[in-house]
Amino acid sequence: MEPYVRSKLSDALREVTVKAKEYIIREGDSGNDLFLLREGEAIATKTIKAEVGPETVMQYKAGDFFGERALIKNEPRAANVIA
Repeated sequence: MEPYVRSKLSDALREVTVKAKEYIIREGDSGNDLFLLREGEAIATKTIKAEVGPETVMQYKAGDFFGERALIKNEPRAANVIA
């Protein structure tokens, strides 16, 4: 990535701090943000069967990103993401 592009991208970012077990994204909500996990871990859960409840479908670590699907497809959040 060109330094200029990298600089413009970093200008668009803002830091958000969340506590352990706090929801970052909730399934079904509208999505206007992409998240880059700088440190810590998070899990994605999704309700696949209503009678079972949310199930873990993904685990994230520092350096991973999430939330892009709602932006790209202009649809509600497909899963929860919890710190």
